[in-house]
Amino acid sequence: MSDETSDHFMPLPEGVHEKLTERDRYLISFPRSGRTWLHRCLRVAQHAFQEGAEPDEAFIRASMLNRPVGKSDLNEAGATWENPFAKSGKHLASHNWKGIPHDAPGPHLFLIRAPEDVLLSYYHYATFHGFLEPDKVSLSDFCKGNLPIWIAHTRTGIGKIETHPNWWMCLSYESLFSDPARYLSTISSRFGSELPPSIFKVVARTMTPRFVEKTY
Repeated sequence: MSDETSDHFMPLPEGVHEKLTERDRYLISFPRSGRTWLHRCLRVAQHAFQEGAEPDEAFIRASMLNRPVGKSDLNEAGATWENPFAKSGKHLASHNWKGIPHDAPGPHLFLIRAPEDVLLSYYHYATFHGFLEPDKVSLSDFCKGNLPIWIAHTRTGIGKIETHPNWWMCLSYESLFSDPARYLSTISSRFGSELPPSIFKVVARTMTPRFVEKTY
């Protein structure tokens, strides 16, 4: 299957491909689909479990703001993320399907969000950070240009799931938002974590998308 989005989003960083193993896990999403929120929730839950601490707001802020930064953390391309589950290999997150091995047995996660919401969020993100000038690019034009990219990106993900349903898990942002504790526990179990489900209930109460965006 060809990668129809390779010219639009940053692929996995140069040099990563030679270090990939069959134990590695992938988290793929279109921009503004909840990847950062999901990643932070998993990291805070793992940190709280390791420290034996109650993940209240102060603990979460410390976990996120004082986190160690290294080769395993998110790089400038936002393409690799630290492994919160010690028993599995590296975890790599990307907006781009390019470079993702076709024969990696997983488990992997494809995170998807409704196009009307993701494109609106993407537009406001791009204008807020100065990537777009709203007086030059309207929301309507932005959506017209990026909707085909979202469709191609999603089509690739659905193809992966249909070809290897035991390797790929598909989760919608809307489902994750509706019951974060449940789906965080499901994801962590699928990725080999031994975290108790109760810890995600505590994390979910504080780790809202707005809180994560403000803090991070």
